[in-house]
Amino acid sequence: MIDPKKNARKTKDFGDPRLGKLLAAARKRAGFSSAAAAALAYGWPEASLRAHERGGRKIGASDAEKYEAAFGLPAGSLQDRHLAGYQLGELTRAQLSRLKDSPIEDNSSSNEQVGLRLKIARKLRGFETVAAAAKEFGFAHPTLAAHEAGTNRVSELMALAYASAYGISSLWLLKGIQPSGLGARVDQRLAVQPSLETISFREVRSLAERETPPDYFEVRKLVEEAIHKQRVSASDADDIPEANPDQFGPSGPNEGAIASTRRWRLPKGFVSNMLSANPSRVVAVAVDVPNEGLKIGDRVFVDTGRRDVGLGGQFAYSYGKGHLIVRTHPMGQHAIPVEQTGVLIGRVVAVFVRMQVHD
Repeated sequence: MIDPKKNARKTKDFGDPRLGKLLAAARKRAGFSSAAAAALAYGWPEASLRAHERGGRKIGASDAEKYEAAFGLPAGSLQDRHLAGYQLGELTRAQLSRLKDSPIEDNSSSNEQVGLRLKIARKLRGFETVAAAAKEFGFAHPTLAAHEAGTNRVSELMALAYASAYGISSLWLLKGIQPSGLGARVDQRLAVQPSLETISFREVRSLAERETPPDYFEVRKLVEEAIHKQRVSASDADDIPEANPDQFGPSGPNEGAIASTRRWRLPKGFVSNMLSANPSRVVAVAVDVPNEGLKIGDRVFVDTGRRDVGLGGQFAYSYGKGHLIVRTHPMGQHAIPVEQTGVLIGRVVAVFVRMQVHD
């Protein structure tokens, strides 16, 4: 006879994939290309760290504290899935910034070299053909083929998508900077390989390692965002993302979380000319909870780059659980009153009011 209480205890032992994903991302940011390397450096059980990263085992409070301290995560990040989601967005933003700012010392960032590394990753992950990888992860076959051939440039967002799919470093893919994410033995082999064009996939395939399984949802989300960004860059409209109040932290919007949300396409120049704001910093914050003159369905357009309340004006704050409050600050008031210490989103530049139209 099955004991329900025993099964319930077993269920509780399983971890949260989002927390595991954050743990793996933080470990890589800290410079450890594998769970084995981090476990060896800190004297942790390698099997436990792997299980935590894969979401197969719940991360206990004591383990969470030691991981957070070792990998530079805010306290509580590995115990709260919502905070973990925000931190993952922060890491994604940092990755994009690093990809853009990393120096280029040779031709390792040429389209051809990036394409060759992409091909290496595909083959070492067991996909013999472009078609097989495209089908598995939802890549457009012509896009992947063009990227591997070096015909088209791989954008930073697509690099993150490929990195998530193949379990590799996006920095290695775009810049050739190790570790690659394919394992220390593969990195050693690539370091002495005089030419990527002559590498033997059969020779190095047995050396490849994989730390965590692919996150298919994350791959598809990044691909969709890359496609959307490409379309918008060629359009004649200002593209404004929409978010809810809970998708903002002390350092700004969680770009990873709002990347695939609803978008507002406003006439080109409207935001800069009429609202005197930078379109790339403006976010439409949805009002889900009525509060102080705001109704459900209203949209508050906020310049997230203007957060100095001392300049005066109306500023939007998030107070959690969907609560958005707009406060008016007089010129010169730099100190924020204690009762207004929600998360500062930015300066309000416009409010779109939802009106009920009756026949």
